[in-house]
Amino acid sequence: MQALQPWITHPSAGTLAVTDAVTLSDNLTVAGTTTLDNASISGTLAVTDAVTLSDNLTVAGTTTLDNTSISGTLAVTDAVTLSDNLTVAGGQQPWIMHPSAAH
Repeated sequence: MQALQPWITHPSAGTLAVTDAVTLSDNLTVAGTTTLDNASISGTLAVTDAVTLSDNLTVAGTTTLDNTSISGTLAVTDAVTLSDNLTVAGGQQPWIMHPSAAH
C-alpha cells in the first residue's frame, strides 16, 4: 500500500477507508455510485448528470432548479415566488384566486 497521509492508505485495489473527518482543499471526482451519509457541503455542489434522491432533500436559502422533473408530489409549506411562467398540464386546471377577489 502507498501511504498518502498518516491516516489514509491507498490499496492497489478495493476500498479507500477513512476513519476520521476529511477536508478536501481541491476537487473530488467520484466515478460510479456514491453514497453520502450525513455529509455537509459548504459552497456550491455542482452536479453535471442525473441525480436520484431516494429520501428527503432539505435546502436552506435560495435554490434554482433548471429543467427539473419531479414525479410524485411537490409539497411547498411556505411562500413561493415565480419570476416567469407557470404551466400546468394534464387534468383540470387549478383555480387561482387573487387575494383581493376573496369574499
